[in-house]
Amino acid sequence: MAEQLSSSGAQLRVTAPEGESGFLRRDGNYLFTFSPQAIPSVAPSLTMPLRARPYESAQLHPIFHMNLPEGFVLEQLRNRLAKSSGMDPLLLLSVLGSQAPIGRLRFAVDGQGVRPQTNARQGERLADLLAARGSRELSSRQELFNWPS
Repeated sequence: MAEQLSSSGAQLRVTAPEGESGFLRRDGNYLFTFSPQAIPSVAPSLTMPLRARPYESAQLHPIFHMNLPEGFVLEQLRNRLAKSSGMDPLLLLSVLGSQAPIGRLRFAVDGQGVRPQTNARQGERLADLLAARGSRELSSRQELFNWPS
């Protein structure tokens, strides 16, 4: 998955409960483009209303940045991913945004499908990433987050 996101043109599909919103990718700058079938209610933010022209920014758009982990979870993911793929924001969104999203948006690597908002599981789980070898001290903290085993 990391290779898919690092390569040029890789993108995340962004969905809201009302349907598919659009696609987020990085091609020098971060670009968010609405899906052709998008309707106004699937806009990711009030500051990003539906339009044909992509939203472009040198940094990750604030509405997507707020979905990135912070604190303890970010530190643990940084330790786990540093050697293999680094801390790419799109990778973090693809891992966390399909199974433990913050807010109403969900993210998935385009072509892999977004997990429906049910208890079904697919792909990497945050609990599995944090329970990797050498993380015994984390097991006691997992219950704080009420993560499923």
